[in-house]
Amino acid sequence: MPDVFIDSYGARWQDPPPPRYRAAVLGINLTNALLNPPDDPALADVVTRQTGQDAGVRDYVLNTPGAARIINDAVHELTALRTAAHGRPVQLLVNCWYGRHRAPAIAEAIGNRMRDAGAHVQLTHHHINRPPVPRKHPRPDCPFCRIIHEGAPATIVHEWTDALAIVPRSGGCADGHLLILPPRSRPGLHD
Repeated sequence: MPDVFIDSYGARWQDPPPPRYRAAVLGINLTNALLNPPDDPALADVVTRQTGQDAGVRDYVLNTPGAARIINDAVHELTALRTAAHGRPVQLLVNCWYGRHRAPAIAEAIGNRMRDAGAHVQLTHHHINRPPVPRKHPRPDCPFCRIIHEGAPATIVHEWTDALAIVPRSGGCADGHLLILPPRSRPGLHD
């Protein structure tokens, strides 16, 4: 039975993992703490196909300045929390923007260190298979660009690699009405 649950996820999806039953919870937000691999032009093509579990991306994240300190601090805090929990499980929530690169790599490193210290760890990556969508948008006044690229509030029904389905804020023309948005603005979209 695990006594440490580590959950990585993407803040962009507005769907954090639920707290574990009776667990003491600790959180790490990596959204602005480490370099995001998709934002590095040298890695842009590679990271769209890889995650923080792939060696190249994992090494990139773990060698980013500040990553070692984040891991060491988390292991120290989790160890103290485990002691203070008196047999109750502890949960670590690790998030980055997409939940594909930084959060899984850091969560795995923390999980390995906790296992080495004798903890029974269950590691779950909630959003690791969702595709990254570039955060920069061409039109700051476009509500659809803000949804696609910045994670503005929206009810996301389904995602494909080349599109996103959302429920219109007004409810649409009829029950079941959805809007399908492309991942990038297309010519004529804002005309």
